[in-house]
Amino acid sequence: MSDFNPYDAIERMRSVTFEHKQFLLALEAFDQVYEMAARGYQKGFLLCGPPGVGKTKLAESMLSKHPPSKQEDREVHEVISISMPSNPTIVAVCKLILDQLGQVYGARDTEVQLKRRLETVLTSIKTRVLIVDEAQHLVEGGRILKSPKQVADWIKGLMDGANISIVLIGIPSAKALLLSNSQLNRRFSKRLNLKGFPADNEGEMKVFSRYLANILKASDYPMDISYVKYESHLRRMHYATDGRIDFMIKLLSEAVRLLVTKGETTLSDKVLEEAFLNEIWSDACPAQNPFNGSFRPVSLTAEGQPFYYEE
Repeated sequence: MSDFNPYDAIERMRSVTFEHKQFLLALEAFDQVYEMAARGYQKGFLLCGPPGVGKTKLAESMLSKHPPSKQEDREVHEVISISMPSNPTIVAVCKLILDQLGQVYGARDTEVQLKRRLETVLTSIKTRVLIVDEAQHLVEGGRILKSPKQVADWIKGLMDGANISIVLIGIPSAKALLLSNSQLNRRFSKRLNLKGFPADNEGEMKVFSRYLANILKASDYPMDISYVKYESHLRRMHYATDGRIDFMIKLLSEAVRLLVTKGETTLSDKVLEEAFLNEIWSDACPAQNPFNGSFRPVSLTAEGQPFYYEE
């Protein structure tokens, strides 16, 4: 298939929907927060997990449930979502949200003025839920100008001032925000720790296999994907991705690109070994590559390895 575009295939693979148990639980929790907010009850939801488990995909799914709409004389944004930049300040966060909504503010507005402006805007556009992805950035970084307690106090004030609910999404260090304010901690009683696909028994292996197959099928490339049917192969795939969605997509999309480039149609250890080096861990020696015959079957979660992260 000389006219097959592997980059179009990669886009299709990245758009695959993952509706496994944890995703459904997270979306159900979001729906509860939204319905409570619609009735005037503020609620917090904390969604945590290591990098690559699909937290941002979940944020996108939450947002897509409630797109902007036109009502009478204004555009309504019942749900808005932001991705927190590194080393933010409260002033920068207020400006980020206002800019995203196309709202104006004074170039010399103070923090107090920007807070008030943001609350007014969110009330005007009938916002019910604010989704904050990468929430750990609110309490990380050497240049942050506010302590976790001050940021937590601001979040509580925003919930009160604009009468909205907030969904915080990030790695587990984001919990520091809640621990610094007992009232905010109580409001965020709804929490979920998102993890990668488990692979501890036959049933979990079947689910893992099904999602790997779904990603490969989404490419529309005519290839033999029977590789993902066998337990020994699935074990290698799990070591190579830690069961995390982002890494599953990276590994398989690169494998498809390699197949197209080489003119091959069979998924194999040889192709996946190269894809692992290209996309997951370029410094891996043969004994650290799950698709190499000398691989030692241990999780790659130690410091310096691809699935290590500090909580």
